[in-house]
Parts: sequence; C-alpha cells; structure tokens
Amino acid sequence: MRLAKRRIVITGGGSGIGLETARLFQSEGANVAILDRSPKSLDTARAQLPGAAVIECDVSIEASVQRAVAAAAEQMGGVDGICNIAGIGTRRSFDETTTEAMMTDIGVNLMGPFHVSKAALPQLRAAGGGTIVNVASGLALRPTEGRTAYGASKGGLITMTKAMAIDLAKDRVRVNVVCPGLIDTPLVKDTSHGAAFTPEQYEKLMDRRIIRRMGQAREIADAILFLTSRESSFISATVLAVDGGGSMH
Repeated sequence: MRLAKRRIVITGGGSGIGLETARLFQSEGANVAILDRSPKSLDTARAQLPGAAVIECDVSIEASVQRAVAAAAEQMGGVDGICNIAGIGTRRSFDETTTEAMMTDIGVNLMGPFHVSKAALPQLRAAGGGTIVNVASGLALRPTEGRTAYGASKGGLITMTKAMAIDLAKDRVRVNVVCPGLIDTPLVKDTSHGAAFTPEQYEKLMDRRIIRRMGQAREIADAILFLTSRESSFISATVLAVDGGGSMH
C-alpha cells in the first residue's frame, strides 16, 4: 500500500500505459481520477477501475482540463499527485510534417501536461506538496527517422519537467519524467499512427536495443509508481529511461 490515501490524477488512463498505471495505483491504495478523451477508453476505465473517477477530457484544450481537474478534485477531496500519460504519436518524415501535425503533437504531448499541472497546482499546494510524473519518450533522448513532431513535443516535455521541478520545489512538489522505449500498447499497434512494423523494421528496431524485445505497460507503470511513491523522496528533475537500453544516454 505504497500510495495509501494518495489522490492521483492520471491522464490517458483508459488504455495502454495509463490504464496499467491506474490499475497498479489502485492496488497500492491510491484514489485515482482518470482523464481521457476517447469514449472507448472511458468505457474501459469505468469497467476495469471500480471506484475511480472517470472524466472526459481533452488535455490539449485548457478549458476542458480546468473542468476535468476541478471535477477530479471534488470527487477525490483534493489532488496530491499527477501522472501526465496521455499522448499521441505522429509518424512522418520532416519534409512530410505539416504545421498542423506539429501543433497537434505539441498540443497533446507538451501543452497537455502543462495544462493539467497548472490546473492542479492549487490543489497540490493545498495538500502541502505532491508529485508530478510526466511521460515523454526514448525518442526524445535518441530520435529516429520519421518522428519529427513527436520527438520535438517529447523533447520539450523533458526540458519543461526540469524547469517545473526547479520552480515547484518551494511548494514541496517533486517533478520527474519517464521516457519509455518501444512498448507493446495500442498506441504502437494502432495503424492510424503509421504503417504497422514489418519483420525487417522490427529487427532494425531491436538492433538499437540492449534488451531485444518490446517493453510491457506494467514495466512503465512500475517506474511511474516509484517516482510517485515516498521511495523516491530525494528524486526530482530526473529523466528515467525505461527503454531496454535503446537510448543509451
């Protein structure tokens, strides 16, 4: 029960890493609020996370976030932890990347954590401090081809995390960032984000990794749990790569 009585907002909590994190946090005693914009993911969260507050929210829209965080705080009696996990991933080369694609990725992957953290900051202060864990990507540490918009948005999130940690230390708020590698989630499998990997592409990806396999959502959730729990009480502004050695930074 490492998170007993903790009140945690989890964005993107209806699928993939977010859903696995919410499950793990509940098992560790946390009260969780799930923010997600997908109707399917919201239904999944309601079915699989009994007792959780499940709230529709588009993290790229400030007004939507303000309403959702206010509802989460009301239902949980406050907020003392945030996990910014919601994300999207465009696969386009630089010459194919449009301004719209760039702004879409930045809107969700960078501005989303900004909006949520800003909206929840009064609650964190009222609680006497807390934790923020942002989820970036191994591609922010070691970019690959075809990920200009995604890599830029996640790289910005790493720098923003460090700046937040400096500014919020006075409020007893620790801010860290996890950088997952290639994880077996719907975001990777969903061909709407690009063509499915061919066997040749998959082998090429594995050649870049020390541990030659895709990661599992639970492995990322474990890292997020560590950075949210008291076990990491002396850790802030840290970039934790959980990527099978793919970035080797």
